[in-house]
Amino acid sequence: MIKDDKPLLKRFPAEESDGKRVIIAIGIGLAKMHHMQFHEWRPELAPTRILKNDFLSRKITFIQYQNGYEKPGYGKVTGFNELIDSRQKAQRLLKTRKKEYANSPTKHLTLLCYCLDKHICHRSLIKKKILEIDEKEEEAIKSVIL
Repeated sequence: MIKDDKPLLKRFPAEESDGKRVIIAIGIGLAKMHHMQFHEWRPELAPTRILKNDFLSRKITFIQYQNGYEKPGYGKVTGFNELIDSRQKAQRLLKTRKKEYANSPTKHLTLLCYCLDKHICHRSLIKKKILEIDEKEEEAIKSVIL
């Protein structure tokens, strides 16, 4: 089971049901400073600083965060979905996590970052990408066969 419902804050302490706790944020300074429990830090599953900062400062919408946007004086900013798709290390990690956790009733993986609302957070996007892995591979195989 893959969980994405907890932000990485002191008021949401680790629970046994969390299983493996993985931070998918750019940095882990606050987590270390507050002695928060986690097993891994995976910055390759985090957004870029510019993407994160523009979203948190409300300069862009969640749709732009996902799909990319033009930034005056900067040019095109790659959206989160394309960013993760382009990172080979992230793709390998997503496939590994899918095999290990997605269909397991007993093994749990909890994705953590500092955002409060999972619905407008990359935790939900990473979870969705993990769960969609087999579907994309099956479609690719079918298109080759047909």
